[in-house]
Order: sequence, then structure tokens, then C-alpha cells
Amino acid sequence: MADEPTEETSLLASGELKDVDEGMAYDAVEDAEKVVEASEMSRHMLAAWIVDNTMRGAPLSNFDSLPRTLANRSAYLFFENTSWLRQLAVFCLVLLSFVELPPYCSAARECVAPDGTSLFLSGVPYLSAVAAQVVNALLIAILVFFSLFDAFVLPDADLHVRPNRLRLLHLLLVVDCVYVAAYGGYPPFRFAPYLRALLPLFYWTSLRECTTAVLATVRPFLDAFFICTLFMVLFGWIVTLMYHDAKYADRYFGNLTVGLYSAFTSLTTADWPMQVMAILDVSRLSAFLFIGFIVIGVFLLFNVLLAVVYNAYTGHMEQLVVDKLQQRRQSLGLAYDVLTGDDGTCGLEDVHRLFNELRKNKRHSELDEERVEMVFTALDDDENKSIDREEFLDIIKVLQLKFIVELENTPPMEKYLPGVYNTPFWRGVSNYVRSPALVRHMALVMMANIAVVVWESTMDLRKTETSQSIEFYATLEVLFSFVYMLEMSLKILCTGLDRFWKDMGNRFDFVITCLLLFGAVYVLFPFSENDPQVVRYLLIIRCLRLVALLADFPRFRRIVQVFSLLIPASVPLFTFFFLSLYVFAAAGVEMFGGLVYQGNPALNPENNLLVDAFVGNDYWTLNFNDMAAGWHTLFSAVIVGYLTEVAEAIASASRFGDWTKWFFIASFVVNTLVVSNCVIAFVVDLFVMEDEEDDNWLVDNAELQSRYGAKRVRILQERTSADQVYASMFREKVKHVFEQST
Repeated sequence: MADEPTEETSLLASGELKDVDEGMAYDAVEDAEKVVEASEMSRHMLAAWIVDNTMRGAPLSNFDSLPRTLANRSAYLFFENTSWLRQLAVFCLVLLSFVELPPYCSAARECVAPDGTSLFLSGVPYLSAVAAQVVNALLIAILVFFSLFDAFVLPDADLHVRPNRLRLLHLLLVVDCVYVAAYGGYPPFRFAPYLRALLPLFYWTSLRECTTAVLATVRPFLDAFFICTLFMVLFGWIVTLMYHDAKYADRYFGNLTVGLYSAFTSLTTADWPMQVMAILDVSRLSAFLFIGFIVIGVFLLFNVLLAVVYNAYTGHMEQLVVDKLQQRRQSLGLAYDVLTGDDGTCGLEDVHRLFNELRKNKRHSELDEERVEMVFTALDDDENKSIDREEFLDIIKVLQLKFIVELENTPPMEKYLPGVYNTPFWRGVSNYVRSPALVRHMALVMMANIAVVVWESTMDLRKTETSQSIEFYATLEVLFSFVYMLEMSLKILCTGLDRFWKDMGNRFDFVITCLLLFGAVYVLFPFSENDPQVVRYLLIIRCLRLVALLADFPRFRRIVQVFSLLIPASVPLFTFFFLSLYVFAAAGVEMFGGLVYQGNPALNPENNLLVDAFVGNDYWTLNFNDMAAGWHTLFSAVIVGYLTEVAEAIASASRFGDWTKWFFIASFVVNTLVVSNCVIAFVVDLFVMEDEEDDNWLVDNAELQSRYGAKRVRILQERTSADQVYASMFREKVKHVFEQST
């Protein structure tokens, strides 16, 4: 059945929609002209302001929030160029929680157990009460100053995200600071750690977007988690009814509450198969019941939870990328209207003046004159020496490209020894240096070097080294260093020093190779008086280069590429993971701080069998006696799934009793089932994106590079931020949406 004609298609058929679009475009140009006439700033200043805002993640939808005076422009540049100071203050406020004295400690900075014995602390040095208050007040003052600066100097510029909420957060931090000062020490409860965990969301756009994506998974996750909970309750109820009076089974299924908790710990695979062993003596057939429970719960339902989180997280990030690109295009359209005016054309001179204004923002300080011309050439698709509206909308995408000018320098051999350079022998050497064979051979040399280091380390650990062996291995290190020096020398002689030094991998090799050579000579002359560990530590650093070499092998290239993208792009997600554990750790220190010490009667296995595993495994350092120890405890719980031993010990020592276990259950649900699954979703999507990546981008690059004529320019797509990686991951969706919109 054919689709019914809509009003839009009818207008399109009649040609009226084109007139409407042209009218809207005319209105936008007219509005832009009014803004320019009413402003003290030039067109290029106004356009640079809009582009700046768009690049920092705050695109404009209209001209209403665009300031008009030169003083506004100076204030904006001051605010932008000091963004590092605000971010540093937020970072330090979060870290401050780790060096503040825990609330249960005395005003005299004594963190001791009730019986006077020492506690198991993380070892992080604590600030004094006065120092902590001064640092806290100073950092808050920095944030409040910029918040007031935004409110009074540039009230319409929206420099902060959700400024009213941020000011409320600042006000609460100030109240907490006054509260601590009035208390005269460390109060038993503070809300500052939880407020500090919210601050990064207002100062890092990528972290805020990551948080919204994680929160978008909560509702579908709860639907699937409800099914898992019903299944767990049903299993725990059945097993408790069947075996609650069985010998040795009362510890795990003695009553319904204990039985449900044991079912939960079985589902996390913690303590498995201890729950089964307690019942097998009564009924061997019960093993089939538990196996069925684990197969359905762990292999099916938990993977359904993963799939639900994956689908929700990926879907939200995909839509977020599309929405951001649409808002970016709208905002850049405003910048183009301001920049071009009535004539609607943008030449090279306009781009130069625009970039001169952009360069005043330290974020764009790398935009030198040569790069400006390269950007203009990349934008000018039709090569008519002017930029139209559609071409200008790609300016941020082009700014994210990396232009590498290959220097036409003359190799030293050709310059100083042309007779040798033109011989067949040297041509063969040059071809070898530029071929993949050198990479493979150097990888073999490096692996042989690593094998020598491993064997030498083994001898050191076994205490079988002698003065002769130390001298022998030092000599080998010198030989390896000379091989590395020979490789570098050949590269410089064949390609030239300038081209060699442009490659960051070559710079790394040069520095480490020189250090290795000097380190080996240092050990060898005289070997008996110097420490051979120096060379081994340098070699460990040198081995990092092996990872880069693996990228030259086809079978490893994809894995190395994924990791090179994964590390920078996953920073927002792992920051959210850190903050999630941080909030739970702060709550844990408030509720359970100072409870774990060896003299605690509640943690004596003779009095309480439930803590036998905690004491027997020497888990004393897994506690909430301070923030660092609490964070490490929760992180360890995420790694293993669930720490039953710690939960039982804290519950035994806490005044909350068995209700304490809900704290650990909540941490398991949030950090293990939700946040960890979001990390898995991101990694899977990233790997699939790299695995399915076609050669279209290479074709586009070849077409772009052809525009530069005789100038040899290599163009690379930089994907060093989460935004750039997500845009690549969902490029097909973005392409489909924009094709529909046109």
C-alpha cells in the first residue's frame, strides 16, 4: 500500500517547500545582519565565538545569547583560556576526599581502634584539619568566582551547563565548608564527598554525556533485573523449603532470609560451590538443581542483562551523536550567516581572519597560517576558491583532521656523498630501510633482547648471578644497543633527519636507544661497581615500542588499532566508574569506618563462624577505614563479582547487622551489572566498528590529498577523544539520518 502524501511532500511537489526554505534562509541572513550592525565586534569575532561554543559542546540555536561588545569578547576569552583552572580545582576537590581524615577519627588526628590498637589503613598521608579546610575553601572559592563571573559579566552567554543547578551545588559546598569550620574538627557526617562527585558532570561534557547514557540503561535494566530477581527468589525459596533442616545446610539455607541471600551469592558465583557442598551430603541429586540454576541464571539471565544494557547504552549514544551533529550544523549555519553577510560567500581571506580570532583561544593555538590554508583547501570541495554554506558546515570535522606535510629534504647521503648514494648497493640499502622487512627484522631483534632480559631476571630472582654473568649480559646489551643505533642511523641517512624526527615513534626510539647504550656502558665499565638493574628498567620501557611494531603486522593491526582508540575514548566511561565507586566508598566510610581491626570481638572466628573466611584469607586490608581503602575494596568486589567474605565481616561488626549486606548488593548491581556492562558495550561496539571499517575514508583521503598538488600532504583522521570515536562508531546511522533530511 502506497504511503499517503503528506503536507511536506505536497509542498515539495509543487515547489513551495523550496520557497519556504529560501525564505527561512533569507530571514536567518537578515537576523545575522542585524546582529552584526548592533555589535561592536566584527563579523569574524562573532563567527569565531559561535564556532568556539560549538566546538566546546554548547552550540547556539539562535543569536539571542550572542554578546555584542568587545568587553564581552575579552571576558569570554579569559573564561575559555582558564578552563584548565576550573577543571584542576574540581579534580583536586575529588582527590581531597582521599587525604582528609576519616570522620570517625579524633580531632587529634588519631585513627585508632577502640581498644587502642592500630587500624588497617590505606597508608595515604592525611592532611591536618586546618590544611584540609584551607585547601577545600580555596578550591571552592575558585569555582564560585567563575560561577559569579558567568552570572554577572556574561549573563546571557551560558558559559556553564545548567548554571542554576551548578550555583546551588556551589552553595551547598560553601555551607558544608562553614559547617566543618563551625564544628571545629571532623563532623561525624558530611555531604561534601557526594557533592564533589557531581561537580565533574558540570565541567566535562563527555563525562556528562556518558552519565546520561548510563542512566538511560536503568529502566530497561530494571525490567530484566526484575525477572532475574523472581527467578532467584523462587530458587532460594524452593531450596530452603527442601533443605532448611538438613545437617550442615543451615548456614546457607537455615531460614528464608539466609536462603535468599545464599541464592543471590550463588548467582554471583561467589563462594561457589560451597552452597552445593553443604547439601550434597544429604542429596546427591541436588547438584542438578544447582547446576540448572547456574546455567539459567549465569549463562542466560545475566547475559540477557548484558544484552539489555548493551542495547540501551548503544542506542542512547547513537541518538546522542546524531542530535549533536544536527545541533552543530545548525550552530555553524549561524556562524556562516554572520561571517558572509548578504553576499553569502566566504573566501580565503575570511577564513584567515576567522582563524586569527579562533587562535586567541588557546584551544586552537595550533592553527598557524600553513594549517589555515590546508583547512581551506579541504573545505573547498568544488575547488572554486570560496566556501559555500554546505562546505562550511564541515569545518569542525576538517579541524579534527591531522595534516602532515612530508618534507622534501635531501637525505644526508645524497647531499654529502652522492657517489655512494647512487651506487646499486646504497639503493638496495635504502629500499630495505623503507620496506616492511626492516620492521620484521627489528621485531625479531627486540624479542631476542626481551628473551635475554627475561633469562637474566630469572637468574637474578634465583640468586644465581655471578660477576661473570653480569659482565656477559652487559656486553650483550651493548651489542643490542649498537644494533638499535645502526637502525636509527640508517633511517636518518636514507630519509633525512627532519623526516625521521617528525615521527613520534622514531623520537621514542632515539631517546630510549641512547639511554640503553649509556646504561649498558655504565654497567660494563666497571661492571662490578654499577647496578645492572638500570639497563633492565630501560629495556622494559623499550619493550613498549614492540606494541607499536605489532601494528605493522596485519594479524595484529586490528587489535592494536582498537586499543589505540579504546584508551583515550574510554576515559569518560572509566571516570564515571571511578566516581560511582567513589560515592559508595564515601558512604562506606561514613557507616563502617573504623570497624575492621584484629581486636574486634565481632571478627573473632571463635565467636562468629561467618567471619572465618575473612580472617583465614587475611582480608584485613579490605575495609572502609578510609576512602582509599574503601575504594579499593569496592573495586576488588567488582573484579571478582561479589566479596561474600567482606560483606559478612562488615555486617558482623556493623551496628546495622544484616542490613549492611544491602549496601554490598547495591554496589554489585550498580557497578558490576550496570557500569561494567556499559564498558563491555562500548568495547564491543568499538571493535565491531574497526572490524567493519571499509576503505571509503582512504578513498576520501586520496581525493583530498590530490588537491594539494605538488605539496606532499598526508591526511589522517584523529580519533583521540570520545566524541570523535563515537562519531566513527555510528557513522552509518549519521549518514542515513542526514540523507533522509536532504
